[in-house]
Amino acid sequence: MKIRTGFVSNSSSSSFIIGYGSVTNRQKFESYCNKYEIEFSLIDKTGKLYSHDGVELIDADWLDPDDRIITAGNETEIIIPKDFSDFDNGLILRVEITNDEGDGEFYSQYDDYRYHGPDYEKAKHKEFYSEKQQKIIELFDQDFIKNSKYIIGAERNG
Repeated sequence: MKIRTGFVSNSSSSSFIIGYGSVTNRQKFESYCNKYEIEFSLIDKTGKLYSHDGVELIDADWLDPDDRIITAGNETEIIIPKDFSDFDNGLILRVEITNDEGDGEFYSQYDDYRYHGPDYEKAKHKEFYSEKQQKIIELFDQDFIKNSKYIIGAERNG
């Protein structure tokens, strides 16, 4: 019989991709997203949010502090700085993706009947993610995105 010791809960684990950047060339950005079938939304200079096909989704106040916080789960977040704005083009890339793999994806091996907890190290590598999500990660390094910051990883989500 194996006995699990250590932290036990009903929550599970999720991998995530969070980040932001300034889109310097809308045409290149949209071309990249269309090529890899990445859905996106845009925030304009007035703070209005639009779907990728131009439909207004919400009249949001971009200066709202809550819109500047991008969270991954319980512990990881990125805050878009208040002075971050390249509104010459009126576009800010904001990515917030969480997957729900559950704990099984991250279990460590049992050793001498002791459970060592979830191992999130593999989620820090781009190859862990789906092909489409890898293209989203690569988006941050494109020449039409500047001042970007992103984090990939995994953690408890409850």
